Amino acid sequence: MGKGSYTIWKDFSFASAHRLPKHMGKCYNLHGHNYKLRVVLQGSKLDNADFLTDFGEISKVVNESIINEVDHAFIGSEEDMPLDGTQKRYDIDFHSTAENLSKHFYGILFMHYAELLKEVTLWETEKSGATYTESF
Repeated sequence: MGKGSYTIWKDFSFASAHRLPKHMGKCYNLHGHNYKLRVVLQGSKLDNADFLTDFGEISKVVNESIINEVDHAFIGSEEDMPLDGTQKRYDIDFHSTAENLSKHFYGILFMHYAELLKEVTLWETEKSGATYTESF
């Protein structure tokens, strides 16, 4: 029997607004999405409880470091959309495409999971999204 590995994933959802100021189509305008975020971890060793990582721990990390920050927020910079200061904004210094956001969220989660983190997928709609992964 060969060397195997385990892959686990956990899905999250959040609603946010954004706009794509470099896009000359309809997404140039302010709009929102009901996003779905999938975090995939992979490794060959289980812990003492026979988990790669406890799903509850994944929920805690992702909710605290990402979901609580982006849910019902405008994702973007002051340049993308000036707000009056009473609205919630998730400040970023890049354009809020699905590709860029999946990479950004990967970077946040890499600080918690290192090489266990296999990929992060972000759906903007049920039919479109982006996945970011790195190889080691």
